[in-house]
Amino acid sequence: MCIRDSYDVVHLNLCTNDLRIAVEVAPRLKNSSTLLVANVDYAVEMWDAMFPDKRLFFRALGSVDEVFAVEPFQKQILELIMGREIPLIPHPVDTKRLKEKALPKGNRASLVFIMYHRYDMHKMIPAVVTRVVENHEPLIIGITNEQLPKELFPLSGGMLEYFTYLRILRMCNLAFEFYTVHSVSRFASECSCLRIPLVSTSNSYFATQLFPRTTFHETQLKKMAITLNKLATDEEFWYQVVGYAYNKVEEYGWKKSRDRFNRMVELARIRLGK
Repeated sequence: MCIRDSYDVVHLNLCTNDLRIAVEVAPRLKNSSTLLVANVDYAVEMWDAMFPDKRLFFRALGSVDEVFAVEPFQKQILELIMGREIPLIPHPVDTKRLKEKALPKGNRASLVFIMYHRYDMHKMIPAVVTRVVENHEPLIIGITNEQLPKELFPLSGGMLEYFTYLRILRMCNLAFEFYTVHSVSRFASECSCLRIPLVSTSNSYFATQLFPRTTFHETQLKKMAITLNKLATDEEFWYQVVGYAYNKVEEYGWKKSRDRFNRMVELARIRLGK
C-alpha cells in the first residue's frame, strides 16, 4: 500500500519489533506531506532490556519527524537524545465509557484492590502496607495464585481480560499501587473514573496528577499505610479524594488528548516546513 501523501500523519508506537518499521518507512515519506510521528513504548527503566540493539533504537528515533513522551521522566531522556524540546502527550482516557461503569460507594465490597506490576514484581511491600487497613481485605490482581504465598494474599487473581478486570475493580472500595519504575499508569486513570481512591507512588504520572493527596515517594511506606487507613475510616476524606480525581481526569479525555496531538503536529510542520 502506498502511504506517501495518502495520510496526514502516520503514528508508530515503538516497541521492540517495530524499530525497523520506522527506519524503513521514513525514506518513503521523505519530501512528502505525510508526517511520521512516534512514541516509545515501555517504562524508561525497561529500555535496556526491551531494546537490545541500541544503534537501531537511536536510528529509529532519528528517522521520524516527531517523537512525543507520555510522562515527564520519559520526556527528559527523549529530550537529551533528540537535543530539543519534546511534547508531552499522556495516553488518552476514555472517560465517558469508564465513568458509566462506576458504582455508588454503598455498593462496594470492603476490598483494597492491589495492582501487581510485572516490571518490578513487588509482593511483600503491598501485602505489608495494606494489612493495616481497618475492615478491608487486600485483593491482588495480575499474578497467579501459584506464585503467591497464601499468608501474604488469601485473595488474588491472575492476568484478566480487560472488562473482567474492570468489573472486579469497580466493586472495590480502595486501591493501592506500588510502582518503582516510571509510567503514565492507566490504573490511576481508571480508578479516577470509577471513583476509587488510589494510594500510589510518585513514579506513576497519572497518580501524581489525579491523586496528589494520596501519592507518595516509594520510600514513604508508613504514609501510604496511614493514608489507606484514613480513606477506609474517614468518609469525608474518601469523597474529597475521589471527587478531585473524577473531575481532573477529564484533562486527559479524548478531546484534550486530540488537541495536544494536533498542536504537536502543527508545530512539527512549522519546524520541518512540511
